[in-house]
Amino acid sequence: MAPTQIDPEREFDLLPGETPDQLPTGEWSMCLSGGGFRAMLFHTGALWRLFETRKLFQISFFSSVSGGSITNAWLALKWSELAKSNADFQNIFVSGMRAMARAKVDVYAALLGLACGGVSKQVAAAYDRVLFNGARLQALPDQPRFIFNASNLQSGALWRFSKPYMGDYKVGRILSPDFPVSEVVAASSAFPPILSPLVLELPSGNYIPTQPSDDFSNQDYRTRVVLADGGVYDNLGLEPIVKRTRRILVSDGGMPFASAPRPSSFWVSQVLRVLDCEDNQVRSLRKRDLIDRFRIYDDLVASGIDLSSRPGYREVPRTGTYWGIDTAVANYPTGAGLPCPPALTKPLGEISTRLWQMDEGDQEHLINWGYAVCDYALRSHVDPALPTAHRWPYSRGLN
Repeated sequence: MAPTQIDPEREFDLLPGETPDQLPTGEWSMCLSGGGFRAMLFHTGALWRLFETRKLFQISFFSSVSGGSITNAWLALKWSELAKSNADFQNIFVSGMRAMARAKVDVYAALLGLACGGVSKQVAAAYDRVLFNGARLQALPDQPRFIFNASNLQSGALWRFSKPYMGDYKVGRILSPDFPVSEVVAASSAFPPILSPLVLELPSGNYIPTQPSDDFSNQDYRTRVVLADGGVYDNLGLEPIVKRTRRILVSDGGMPFASAPRPSSFWVSQVLRVLDCEDNQVRSLRKRDLIDRFRIYDDLVASGIDLSSRPGYREVPRTGTYWGIDTAVANYPTGAGLPCPPALTKPLGEISTRLWQMDEGDQEHLINWGYAVCDYALRSHVDPALPTAHRWPYSRGLN
């Protein structure tokens, strides 16, 4: 039998000792979407619920984009503390996210960047000052694996940062990169056009090529890498995850697409509207594909098919769950939990996608909402035996 072909981007994420036929693995993974401070706080609430249920420590891979990468990097740096018995999630983790949400980043970074050069470098400096304090990529844990995604504006591919390697499947990879965590997160959250690009100046000769073609061997691709927000390519951070694990959790704090009955005909507004439509289509396709995989998996299991007994069946559907900032909890097939009426949750999805000081009440509302919707999703599609969450992280609830 001829070997099954796989796409080169999937092969790019093989770890030492793995072969293509071993993918996807049975491990759990989690994706944290983009969406500025709004998404950062929404994911914080979801991680809080995962921590309480101990499901957090069953996850082997965390993949993030943009605002989700702030949360992901902080989680990586606090992982050993959180793993201790009786760890206080609020003091260890949430306090840092709240401090970041009080920072004024994007406008000041843009002004300083215009004056001094390098807007994204100013964003990185702000991240480092508030959260990361000089931490570097090689300081992250070996397990679980934390992946931070940016978009390579030269190759058009998704650029991964992680402790084992960084790079993209067209240009190649560099092993054991040692960049400041703040710059990694700034690259992942370099919103175009104001906060992007972040340019990596790299020594030549460090790449391990992953393509037989010489198209990307030009040193311009390998010594000066031009990166923008990971959401340009994949705002959910699914690409490195959906191809390597079959158990997936997705937390989506991206701003919901807003319909417009009378879109402007002014050319600037029209271009922006077209870009919004294109972004919405890409995100919708990725979400639809993921949900379809979940449904097919459930149907196969209900039919009595033992998926674990099918070695080499790499296209096996995935299991897991998705929750979004615009999710209606009434649609989850589980018992009632914390009250989340759409009249209160919908405005939270409309909070601007900014890296700018956020109202304290909005911060608590976003954390509470992420916590509650994660609870519904876990009880519906991951572990029906989980006890229902009955108390909000912050007593104000969503009111």
